[in-house]
Amino acid sequence: MTHLTNNEAPADTLTATDGHRNPARVCAVVVTYNRLELLKAALAALRAQTRSLAAVVVVDNGCTDDTGRWLAAEVRQDSTGVLQVITQANLGNSGGVFTGMKTAFADGHDWFWVLDDDTVPSPSALEMLLAGAERFRAAHPETRLGWLNSVVLWSDGSLHRMNEPKLKPYLDWGPRFLTERWLPAQWCSFVSVLFTREAVAECGLPLKDMFIWYDDVEYTARIELRGFAGAVVPDSVVEHRTKLNYTPDVKDINAENFGRFRYAFRNEVLVLRTLLAGHPVALAIRSVRLLLRRTVLMVRARKFRYIIPSLIHGIKGLTMRRKIEFPSACESDPAKPHDAMPANTTSATAHVPQA
Repeated sequence: MTHLTNNEAPADTLTATDGHRNPARVCAVVVTYNRLELLKAALAALRAQTRSLAAVVVVDNGCTDDTGRWLAAEVRQDSTGVLQVITQANLGNSGGVFTGMKTAFADGHDWFWVLDDDTVPSPSALEMLLAGAERFRAAHPETRLGWLNSVVLWSDGSLHRMNEPKLKPYLDWGPRFLTERWLPAQWCSFVSVLFTREAVAECGLPLKDMFIWYDDVEYTARIELRGFAGAVVPDSVVEHRTKLNYTPDVKDINAENFGRFRYAFRNEVLVLRTLLAGHPVALAIRSVRLLLRRTVLMVRARKFRYIIPSLIHGIKGLTMRRKIEFPSACESDPAKPHDAMPANTTSATAHVPQA
């Protein structure tokens, strides 16, 4: 692993376009892999934010294109010292976010804004997230805030199907939306989510071994289940520049993409282990239901050759070690069993993801 930064540049000097310094140290974390043109657009949008960033940590997940060379040149030209580049082997999105958040935490930042490398935030996206945090804390000083999620749109302005958060079934959505401009949520994606330092310190880092898919669901749900609030801020908007507005479906499985789908099959069960921690009977029942439901969908889609492999990877989700690491020492907390019952889990069984 290599870490590039312009050591000759003054620290924490990036200012917002209005010329004011950000009193809270916000660090953006972007994981990239062989999508240079998209990464350029993402970083340009971060530089254009109306609310200043103390740092931008880009995790190069072993890119094999020109990304590494371009990033090295950007670091040399960065007079602010804001841009940091960490190069590591390809550990997937979860391993990249793990490394980026671990670095940002060690550097003393207060907020961690995780984004995909194909995410282009609107100029006020960060400002609106922080404003949402202020409104939330003013209205609910007794509640600890864990994370805030942006609204994710596709290129045509419609909601991105892959990145819809899981909203909580509250009856007072209307007043909260109209007066406080946020909605309560149980989980969301890593496309644009702002984490508090307190939540990361207490709940640990993302599970780096999940590689891709459902790592964001597991992490944001874990934080919410430990008693921290998760919220969607409608005024914070980002564009997710995927080729299609889609969400992965078993009917799309083929020999070329099964290597990615296998992580989804395993990680869905890992998410169940987070949501149903401390409830082994419920976990067993929900896991069987999930595997059976997925099998039925594959039969309907005539994906017969993938049924057995999908079941094998689903079972791996039950046996895989779920090691939560903490940023202070980056080692699992001996006081907390890996599948210990999180705080505030009374409604966890009502919101289990389906295949």
